[in-house]
Amino acid sequence: MAAGKLIGWVWTLAMSFSSFAAENVEYKCFLQLNGKTPFIAHFVVPESKGPALAFSLPYTHLHISGKPVVTKVYECVVATKAFASAEAIAQEKQQVF
Repeated sequence: MAAGKLIGWVWTLAMSFSSFAAENVEYKCFLQLNGKTPFIAHFVVPESKGPALAFSLPYTHLHISGKPVVTKVYECVVATKAFASAEAIAQEKQQVF
């Protein structure tokens, strides 16, 4: 009987911790770099920060060659979804990842 209570307590504790753990979600964003270059970038952020991602990116230096600066964010979507704009769709098809 004590083992059953212990297992029940451990299960309850595990479920409590899992509900507090933030789920990370991958987003893709159609950006402008250095004031001229269109670019698709992927970001993994906690689910709660995803909706604000587009607002937090301008003036951010990306950690890629040359450390370009994000000068404009056109749109961000969950990576499994399609972009809405034709420009973003074309850039995604053209860009090599």
